[in-house]
Amino acid sequence: MVRDLDEAEPWLRKAANAGHHGGEGNLGLLLKLRGDLDEAEPWLRKAADAGRHEAELNLGLLLDEQGRTEEAEQWYQRAADASHHNEEVAARAEQKLRDLRQ
Repeated sequence: MVRDLDEAEPWLRKAANAGHHGGEGNLGLLLKLRGDLDEAEPWLRKAADAGRHEAELNLGLLLDEQGRTEEAEQWYQRAADASHHNEEVAARAEQKLRDLRQ
């Protein structure tokens, strides 16, 4: 998998730098998976701000991992509110909201 990520990164960077919101979100996720949270956050935030629901969820997960639960909750809520666009993302976000509120 590491090799595949290494091969994907330049293409995702090219797309993200060109303003492709899917590329931004996918690059952010790749960086998050590698543990580079400081670089992942701005890419996920760009995609989430553009309404990419997967990025909203992934940004919430990143923030939650950093203990920034209040901000994470806001992004989970945005992703959960997108149930008419992406049921799977909304369901995962709703579960994270329930977990935070327990």
